[in-house]
Amino acid sequence: MKTYLPKECIKHSLPNFRKFILVFLMALSAPIDVSAHASTITRKWCGGFFHRKFVARAQTSALIFTKYQSGYNCIGQYIGTANIGSYGVTCSDESKGCSRPQVATCSKSGVVYDRLYGASGCTFQYTAPHSYSAYAKAQHLVGGIYLTYSASGRGGAGFPGIFTDGTGNIAAADNGTSFSEITGEVDIDDANRLMVKNMNGKLSITSGTNYFSNIKMVIIKEKEGISDDEALQNEEAVQNGTYPDVVYTSRLDVSKNGISHSGIFSKGLASGTIKEFSANQENGVNFNGFSIVLPVQVSLQPDEKLTLVTVVDGALDPAAGPEDKNSGAEYSKNNGTIPGIQLYPNPAREYVDVYTHLTARETMTFSLVNPSGKEFIKESHTVESGRQSTRLNTRHLLPGVYLLEIRTQTKTDTQKLLISP
Repeated sequence: MKTYLPKECIKHSLPNFRKFILVFLMALSAPIDVSAHASTITRKWCGGFFHRKFVARAQTSALIFTKYQSGYNCIGQYIGTANIGSYGVTCSDESKGCSRPQVATCSKSGVVYDRLYGASGCTFQYTAPHSYSAYAKAQHLVGGIYLTYSASGRGGAGFPGIFTDGTGNIAAADNGTSFSEITGEVDIDDANRLMVKNMNGKLSITSGTNYFSNIKMVIIKEKEGISDDEALQNEEAVQNGTYPDVVYTSRLDVSKNGISHSGIFSKGLASGTIKEFSANQENGVNFNGFSIVLPVQVSLQPDEKLTLVTVVDGALDPAAGPEDKNSGAEYSKNNGTIPGIQLYPNPAREYVDVYTHLTARETMTFSLVNPSGKEFIKESHTVESGRQSTRLNTRHLLPGVYLLEIRTQTKTDTQKLLISP
């Protein structure tokens, strides 16, 4: 299936919305358009040796589902009974500066557990473990860019967001792989032309599985000479789909339903330098020397320049909806609460001490999530018997209400934690 989106040149256009909608705590929604898995950022100026003129970024994540059977979370807010899925970042790396090369790499694998909350809204059980594996590498080289990733199981592209699924299933299919490897020269010249030269590689997914793979190129307007912090804020706004001065976007998506494309990638498919394929239980697209020069029609003030973001990402496709592969699986038993749990201080700011009173030495896992299930802290500690305390660093958290999930081999407990301004 091919879908042609005909806008080629390019006055102001809003970034394309991802297929799924992120659901926030108060049921507000916003798109994520550029969630970097492996990406490069190219600016036309430099404000200092370590400024963000050339940026290489890699990020991996793992998908976790949360389900409230009563529809209410631990603080009494109505969340609904649908699955709430979130991609928690498992690795994030970047390299930046006024010269090249810049290289960033992430590699992570392990298991994640979905959370199923009972009728009280605050008593939970874990499902059977789901494996994940993800790798990402971004190179911003003098002679071009190199972007690659692979994601399998619950592994993914580091989407720091939340979405819902109404199927009622708690487990997601995890029997496929998403892959991309792209090389080529990409730049915006002094005449404000998008220059793509000799792009090679491929995007692919395991045939018939609920995975996606895509490549995006986004051009934005920025003030010349902004600080490093301001540049980073702009990049995060592009990632969150909230940046106001997006000039141009082009993307190519691969899913089990086929491919969709826009902008310069539509031209590449028309010219045959990008070709769809299906072979060896894979489907996707191959890039074979794709090159293009595209004038960007935009009005710039004297202190404005264009910035180019190039990104590949992929993961289990939430838009396809989770498949219940574990309908007969046993949930981990919660055999009662953990004795002696107390949090101090609460509200907390810089840290919180978790007090316990165990009868024997145990390994405990501490997971701090917001009421929608997004994970901010996950640590494991060996805790001795008797009255003990374990300190968690909370200085990086925004003010608000969080849930601290504490787990031993046989028991779980959930405590409400407030973070003060």
